[in-house]
Amino acid sequence: HLAVISDLFKKYERRDPQEVLGTSLPTSLKFASQREFIRKVLDEEVDLRANGPDYVPLAQESEASIIQRSELNKHGSPTNIVAAGYQWSPGTELSRGLQNSKLGK
Repeated sequence: HLAVISDLFKKYERRDPQEVLGTSLPTSLKFASQREFIRKVLDEEVDLRANGPDYVPLAQESEASIIQRSELNKHGSPTNIVAAGYQWSPGTELSRGLQNSKLGK
């Protein structure tokens, strides 16, 4: 993919891809549990809300955001609908939730 994109960049931008890519690729994420990171992010950001393009504390949330959320959740939260009936068992964090949402459970 990188070779194809590099060729397109050369063709249409008429620039060397190394100008934007550099000479080495960044270290990739390890395929490991990210639970601690997710817990930290949720703890720090759960009370953030939208005000236009900005994320703001709960007290500064825009009226438009409140109205939109009310409309989206008027029949219940989509995440609660997907999670309804889910029972955890090892190794199913990704697969069962997706299966349930596809089956309408």
